[in-house]
Amino acid sequence: MRNMHQSKWVRFGLAGGAGGLLAGMAYHLLEPRGAALTWIVGVCLVCVMAAGAIVWAQHRYQGRAGLPWGPLARCAAVTLPGGALAGFIAYHSGFFTSGVLGLGSDYGRFFGWVIAGALAGWAVAASVPNLKRGHAALGGAAGGLAGCSVMYLLGHSLVAGLAVQGLAIGVCVALVEVVFRKAWLEYEALPVSEGVTLRKRVRRVVALGDKPIVFGAGRAVDIVLADGMGYPEEAARLEVRGARIVLEDRINRLSRDLQNGSRGQVGNVEYLVRESLPTASAP
Repeated sequence: MRNMHQSKWVRFGLAGGAGGLLAGMAYHLLEPRGAALTWIVGVCLVCVMAAGAIVWAQHRYQGRAGLPWGPLARCAAVTLPGGALAGFIAYHSGFFTSGVLGLGSDYGRFFGWVIAGALAGWAVAASVPNLKRGHAALGGAAGGLAGCSVMYLLGHSLVAGLAVQGLAIGVCVALVEVVFRKAWLEYEALPVSEGVTLRKRVRRVVALGDKPIVFGAGRAVDIVLADGMGYPEEAARLEVRGARIVLEDRINRLSRDLQNGSRGQVGNVEYLVRESLPTASAP
């Protein structure tokens, strides 16, 4: 299978950019008054909306329909108060950058946007299997820095800056997953309808790590099997146990060790195991 992680960073980037754009539009609709409030509202909005949009993009990447209300609520519980705090820090950091560093007070925005990006990445990590929060926060912080820099290059265009910040956060969060992963699963859902179908076969990637990857038809699974085929809520579980990658297949009632290059199928999903530093290979 070819690596389709590029599709993920494109999706995350577009979703984050859309979230940032909506944040800019919402800011102008709300028209906050007062110097401190404008900073707090602007930073909070991009933190909440960019992170929420990326959570939704992850939900769609896994092949799910609708909105992930639970993950969105958990994301907002982090980004709403955290984003407001980041905006507060951004405003008051302006006094430090102007009074101590001799820069303009607007440069305090860099502090706030970096913190907001880190919070967004931290919140998104809860919805991406085996993406460590620290790594996601690092990627989000890089996105926040990039977005703020572009805003100043574009002549203080807030809407453009928020959109770029959201896009950069999405791209950076997806990229840090690639950089720090050691093993991953490439998988493809096969069509189950009879006859000719125009539906494309979609290949996806999920990182392997501390959290087991669950195949099934349930709501909380990581890899969704086809509806209407009688698959159980949890059809199989793939775990990393020390140096071993173990698949517990409940459909076929078997357990097997997997290695770099191992292929197989669970329900209507074909998979391929990959490792960045493989110790062995399988045919």
